[in-house]
Amino acid sequence: MIRIGRALKALVCKQYVRVVALIQSGWEIT
Repeated sequence: MIRIGRALKALVCKQYVRVVALIQSGWEIT
């Protein structure tokens, strides 16, 4: 259960980083 939670947290963190990078690149374009 802990292992699943850790994997889920890593996935959310990776997704969050991707979204932030996308927003930053979007800001650079505009």
